[in-house]
Amino acid sequence: MGFYLYQHGNLKIFWTGYLSDDDYKRTLNPPEGFIATANNFIQDPAKPPVNTYPALPTRVNRITELLKAKNNHSVEDMMKYQGDTFSTIANEVIPLLEPYLPATGIGNELRIWDRRFQVDSRPSACGFSSGLSLPRTLTA
Repeated sequence: MGFYLYQHGNLKIFWTGYLSDDDYKRTLNPPEGFIATANNFIQDPAKPPVNTYPALPTRVNRITELLKAKNNHSVEDMMKYQGDTFSTIANEVIPLLEPYLPATGIGNELRIWDRRFQVDSRPSACGFSSGLSLPRTLTA
């Protein structure tokens, strides 16, 4: 799964058929009482891919967490879930980083960060949103 390089103009590599109904994943009345998706990989790996670049499961895991938190959801709840900015990755990674965070500046901000990606959030803007720059941010 993922992106592949291909020779420009080589149309032989492209799939041009149709999938049968059995190739699509189906769920009817799941025990959870809901179905959650967020561009995550849901297919049987042995079947033809429909989505060649699926998202990490973190977003669907967060949606599942929100849906399991209560039995009845209002339209307002759904709107809130749609705009949810809580980062499950940050929530898992920051505690692992805490022993190595500096006791000043961004290190302290990361410790008390609510793990939400907001426009005015320095921790999310200063590097957590880009794992590549986080070490550089912490040592600056």
